Amino acid sequence: MSVLLFVFACATTPSSAPAASADASSASPPEAVKKVVKKQSGQVRYCYESQLKHNPSLAGRMELTFVVEAGQVTKGWVAANTTGDDVLAQCVATKVMTWRFPADVSGEFTYPFSLTPAQSTRSEAGRD
Repeated sequence: MSVLLFVFACATTPSSAPAASADASSASPPEAVKKVVKKQSGQVRYCYESQLKHNPSLAGRMELTFVVEAGQVTKGWVAANTTGDDVLAQCVATKVMTWRFPADVSGEFTYPFSLTPAQSTRSEAGRD
């Protein structure tokens, strides 16, 4: 089963941590956060696909908020969840706690995810 998972741009509230290094070769903290979220989005997809097996029509939007201090996630929660699936929300909140960021990243970040089951190519091919 295919799943469409969309990650939208993040809203950030940086803490009063020192600014990122001026080294031009390193990404700024917001870019570094985007990169890690994109890399870890498979974990969100895993949680979603696991629940999709129990509820094939499961879809919606989920906002994931997490606090990072010196690259470590110290708090993570689902701030909004239109899927109505608490097991999905708990799975995602647990996964985010394992995410690691570059040491110069600190702040509170919110990422919205759009969770939608993909249309099967086979079912589309059956249309005439």
